[in-house]
Amino acid sequence: MMLDMALLEAGVGVLIGTALGMTGAGGSVFAVPIFMLILGYSNTQAAGLSLGVVAISASVGVLTRLATKQICWHSAAAMIAGGALLAPMGRWLSMQLDESIKILSFSCVALFIAMQMLHKARLQVNTAATAELTVQKTADWLPLMGAGTVTGLLSGLFGVGGGFFVVPMLTLLMGMPIQRAAATSLLVIAVVSSVGFSSHLWFTPLVEWSVLAKLVLGAVVGVVLGSMIACRVLGSTLQQAFAICVLALVLMMLMQEFIFV
Repeated sequence: MMLDMALLEAGVGVLIGTALGMTGAGGSVFAVPIFMLILGYSNTQAAGLSLGVVAISASVGVLTRLATKQICWHSAAAMIAGGALLAPMGRWLSMQLDESIKILSFSCVALFIAMQMLHKARLQVNTAATAELTVQKTADWLPLMGAGTVTGLLSGLFGVGGGFFVVPMLTLLMGMPIQRAAATSLLVIAVVSSVGFSSHLWFTPLVEWSVLAKLVLGAVVGVVLGSMIACRVLGSTLQQAFAICVLALVLMMLMQEFIFV
């Protein structure tokens, strides 16, 4: 039985890491509902585990993307500057809100983002034509920092890495190709999730360290696999995969809150 549970936890980690490595998001937003539905943890426990798993696996994802030179460091720095400041506040705010309100709010945001990404994928934007937009100018720092603050707040509030918000901001607002947006998102997620995880430990001590270790082991394998897949898949396909992941997340969270009670 213990072996079966260990394999299940590692398998969940692989699933989360693969989605994270492929899209620069998805895996992190899947983590909380999966930990609640499959592993049976409370929302608070799931949020803490999610932040820990995502912080470490995203850091590994960054290392796998260094050789590809896809990370836009200026954009990442601007978003991190805003996100790292708001993550602790989001974690504190999460402790003040009712669970149903948090889940409904998150579902609305996630649904909007998924619809926008599906629309973007249908347009079949030529990534070569938009590549020039990946070079950030000084004037771009303010909106990026603003998006970063929202990322940090959502990360702390919902216990996710925030990539589900970072990737759309980089692609929809900055015109960044999905592959580069995913790589840049991993760096933002790694830092913001680390801050969020530290904040979680400050408010709520984590007792599931052995579970975290197994999840991280699986997630590291998954994020390397996902990064390899991302380099071989069309940008529009990745966008569709991202949107489907988010839509599935919304369904899972709503089912957890209002059906499986």
